Amino acid sequence: MKTTKSFLSNYHNKVLVFILSLCILLSINVVPTYAYATLGYSIPNKKASFIWGDRVQGTGMIRSAWENAIKDWATASSANFYNSSSSVNSLNSFYESSTTLYGKTNYTYFGSKITSFTAMVNAGNFNMTTNVSRSTANHELGHVLGLDDIYSGTAIMNSNRNRSSLYLPQTDDKNGVKAIYGS
Repeated sequence: MKTTKSFLSNYHNKVLVFILSLCILLSINVVPTYAYATLGYSIPNKKASFIWGDRVQGTGMIRSAWENAIKDWATASSANFYNSSSSVNSLNSFYESSTTLYGKTNYTYFGSKITSFTAMVNAGNFNMTTNVSRSTANHELGHVLGLDDIYSGTAIMNSNRNRSSLYLPQTDDKNGVKAIYGS
């Protein structure tokens, strides 16, 4: 009898381990397949006016970065950022000596809607190049569209991305905007 009892006990243990393993494997597939994160607030209808800030009035690398980022998001998601002298929003630059601070966006919001924003690229970052400034401008406009920072994956919203080679909105960023606006 001991061998039968031992065999049954061992058999039951194997079945239990198999069932638990199966449950774990099935639960792994429940993880969402997106990496984007949202802020919980965004501009209405993917559309916002802006004025050029005092530091980007003329031509230059950062002004060009903003102009390209506006086009990049229009292509990626049909976002409409347009210049209007009466706007409360602005695109600008600031200067802070740094190798880690690339840009920032300040905004006010009411409920889930951004009511005003100032998006800026750091002209004082020692790593700033044409691609890096464009990457930063696209990242900051991503915040205005309602996307939050992520820390892995191929996305303009990844704060750890290679800014020299990743300077356009990616599939994950586009999916995040679709999740916020519906199309």
